[in-house]
Amino acid sequence: MIQNFIVYSKEGSAFDVKMARFEVQDDKIVLVDEMGKASSEGFLSFDAIAAIVPLTQKDKNTLCFNVHLKGKGQVAKVHAGAFDMSDGKNVKFVYRQYDMMGKVANEWPVENIYVALSEVVGIIPDDGIKYRER
Repeated sequence: MIQNFIVYSKEGSAFDVKMARFEVQDDKIVLVDEMGKASSEGFLSFDAIAAIVPLTQKDKNTLCFNVHLKGKGQVAKVHAGAFDMSDGKNVKFVYRQYDMMGKVANEWPVENIYVALSEVVGIIPDDGIKYRER
């Protein structure tokens, strides 16, 4: 299924791309068509991209994170339960499921999100930093 993505460039303005999905493989962005095949009809320069996020995201039981990017004050919005920066290259976003005691019982990756950690100024929930009871 084709969907709209917002591509945030490191130097210029954000723009939209219609594609089924994308993959990041060895410092390369592979655009994937609706048949699940790598497409040769388009190209995104890995070195020039700060972030790629779907225009429409699932937001049930998630936080909306404002990802503040370097240059031009661009803000990418990502709906997720949490994020992880431990690989040092990309920000990984995850959905979370909690048990009855409020502890994380399960988490799985949010797909079709790419954020270069080197381009992030800050990541803040849309409603601010506050205590959240689970």
